[in-house]
Amino acid sequence: MNKLTFLFFSALVFPLTMMAQAWDDAKYKAIEASIVAPQFADAEFDITATGIIEYNRSHSEYAYAYNRGFDYDSYTFYNLGGGLQPSVSSSYTLTKMLSYAARINYSLLGRYLFSATMRWDGASQLYNQWDSFPSASIGWRISDEPWMEPTADWLDNLKLRAGYGVTGN
Repeated sequence: MNKLTFLFFSALVFPLTMMAQAWDDAKYKAIEASIVAPQFADAEFDITATGIIEYNRSHSEYAYAYNRGFDYDSYTFYNLGGGLQPSVSSSYTLTKMLSYAARINYSLLGRYLFSATMRWDGASQLYNQWDSFPSASIGWRISDEPWMEPTADWLDNLKLRAGYGVTGN
């Protein structure tokens, strides 16, 4: 075990019982990056594309030793093998996750909107290690229609939007 960060020693309620625990810091690394493509704009339409990637890696190590029924109090945790009821356990966990996402937004005349997104997630600890999550939406900015001009003094942004997407964790 590298970089021992915590050592715990405790005398329990039972006489001549000693316990020692040690574990390493859980190591966690993450990388995130996003790319926004240049916006393609015209008097009539607007297109924006976005890409995202994320990588996570986490590992932890754990060790535990316990014993009770020591002949002498002076053993403390230096001789855990000197007791009558030993218990030892340890573990190591490594998980990795990689995610990609891509999104396209399209706007026609600033009033008619479309958005599509696709996300792919991979996780090492799951049985099905890869899954995808699509979504799409359409919108209509009603307040920008010419026949809505009389309401412009009290209503400046009225939008109707419908969408569908798949979520997961």
